[in-house]
Amino acid sequence: MSNENLCPTLGSTIRARRVALGMTQKAVAAAAGWTRAEMVSLVESGDRMPNLNRIPKLAKGLVIDPASLCKLALEECYPALYETLFGDAAPATPGSPTK
Repeated sequence: MSNENLCPTLGSTIRARRVALGMTQKAVAAAAGWTRAEMVSLVESGDRMPNLNRIPKLAKGLVIDPASLCKLALEECYPALYETLFGDAAPATPGSPTK
């Protein structure tokens, strides 16, 4: 069983949602305000973490809950801060569409 199934990462969540929507990396990059699709590839592969201020715009482009995606990113980037703010509970997987 892979670790990704046990604890989804920001990159795997973005990739899964992008694929589910049939979006290209270029389209996701544009939605997030990035000038190059390469940034999406780097985030999806886990080689790069986006600026946390871009996460709400990225979530909007992927039509998912911005707060959930922000919590997932915060938990990955700053686990001690996340735990201080939200306790030990893991963030909900933000794969469901927003209303």
